[in-house]
Amino acid sequence: MLKRGDSSKEQQDLLWSLIQNYNAIYYINLETDRFTVLYANHVVNQDVRMDGFEKKFFHQAMEEFAETYVRDEDKEPLLRLTDCDYVRKRLKKEDTYAFRYRVNPLNGLEFFEVCMAKPDEASNENYAIMTVRNCNKQAREEMAYQLEIEKRNTELSAALKAASEANKSRTDFFARMSHDLRTPMNVILGLTDLSADEADLARMRENMKKIHTAGEYLLSVINDSLDFQKIEAGGLRLKPEIVRTRELVGGITDLAIQANGGKNVDVRLRSKGVKDDSYLLVDPIRIKQIFVNLLSNAIKFTPEGGTVEITIEVVERESARVHDRITIADTGIGMSEDFLKNGLFKPFAQEYNALTAGYAGTGLGLSIAKQLLDLMGGTIRVESELGEGTQFTVDIDFAIVADEKAKDLIRSKAEKTRTLAPELEGIRVLLVEDHPLNAEIAAKLLDRAGCAVTWAENGKLGADAFRCSDLFHFDAVLMDVRMPVMNGVEAAKEIRGMDRKDAKAVPIIAMTANAYEEDRKASLEAGMNAHLAKPFNPQELYETIEKCVRQTKR
Repeated sequence: MLKRGDSSKEQQDLLWSLIQNYNAIYYINLETDRFTVLYANHVVNQDVRMDGFEKKFFHQAMEEFAETYVRDEDKEPLLRLTDCDYVRKRLKKEDTYAFRYRVNPLNGLEFFEVCMAKPDEASNENYAIMTVRNCNKQAREEMAYQLEIEKRNTELSAALKAASEANKSRTDFFARMSHDLRTPMNVILGLTDLSADEADLARMRENMKKIHTAGEYLLSVINDSLDFQKIEAGGLRLKPEIVRTRELVGGITDLAIQANGGKNVDVRLRSKGVKDDSYLLVDPIRIKQIFVNLLSNAIKFTPEGGTVEITIEVVERESARVHDRITIADTGIGMSEDFLKNGLFKPFAQEYNALTAGYAGTGLGLSIAKQLLDLMGGTIRVESELGEGTQFTVDIDFAIVADEKAKDLIRSKAEKTRTLAPELEGIRVLLVEDHPLNAEIAAKLLDRAGCAVTWAENGKLGADAFRCSDLFHFDAVLMDVRMPVMNGVEAAKEIRGMDRKDAKAVPIIAMTANAYEEDRKASLEAGMNAHLAKPFNPQELYETIEKCVRQTKR
């Protein structure tokens, strides 16, 4: 405790060291509204050091100071908190209180802190000590900390919102996926039950046609999901081929016809400046996939009697490149402005309203089309109005292949292409498949092509069957991957490791529902020669077997 009247050097040194922390110290008589300047350093405004300054009333000095130096938004709080009546009442309740105010920036100083305190431990209601100190550094650190907290809170809120939206999108997706998987499955199972007792051959064929259509739709839903995951993981690669423009345009025409099906929608195709005989380097499968999604959407969302118009236009042609613009315009139900801005190309997104409620879909088609176009360096834009229709515009460059070079490559490819199924006559195949029905289907397809089939129910039985067979008995092995007891990868490795001359040479072809690129790599690393994804195309199966067997016998 400081002692009154103590003028020792220690006391003076202590006081001096303490007041260095302040810019000014005032002694205020709260009853008379008068004040004394006990200390003021060089930072304090010049008014404090002017003659006659202390003759002013305290409130008057504060008002003049606030008007001249203090920021507008802090003037009223400063005057209220330094009002003599307020200070007296406040110090009755507590020994000290503090607050901050801001001045108009001067020499980089903005923030100041005022502290009001009782002059001593005695309860003297008529006097107060007011200290003023610059707190610029502390205030800025606190502000930076507060801003960082607010930034993190904003980021957290955004992340929570994004997570919530993503969760809602996925929930909606799985609800639609459940619908889209169950709908064709209901058709397949229902028609299968009806066909079991059907004696009319014509009706049976009609049922088979409908089952096949439902199966194709089911496969498209599965493929969309797998392709989306491939693209997201960066595992999808384009496979460019030389394609004649006529074939490319014809393919789009065929897609339009197939997508229309039995629906009464007028589909029109126009071309501007297209050279049918030119050759392009494109990935025909992915180009087809893009326009399957766009065309099927256009027709699906266009009511009976509506129109879908496809226009293929050459915008610019150079010696090695052609810039094409393909537009697909429909008179369908259209899309809202909000969905166009916030949901159109997002995965799992589908607009839901009274107009769209009756249309099924996974919400992946347009997202996949957009990402495939990004991979190809193309662009897609859309114009739409709810209830009026939609127009998609695709701009894309294709590499032009010189006619002679293209014809030579096509001729060479044609020479290697032969009718493959007849050449499988007498080929002995070891079929390793744990699912009896899948095994039966594969065996019948192979039998139709003239193959002799031996069936093994799992990888271990398959490896044992090969081990016990005569040397070079089997011409090929069809190997499922996911099987009990021993999987296909393990079985392939076991066969390759056998001490017999045909173990290293026999073609082993993976025939599996594991369709990812990593699955393909795992099959090849295990010593397999090829990888077929289920459901496979019979012709593709025949071609793969013939190719692998032919390469082995060279």
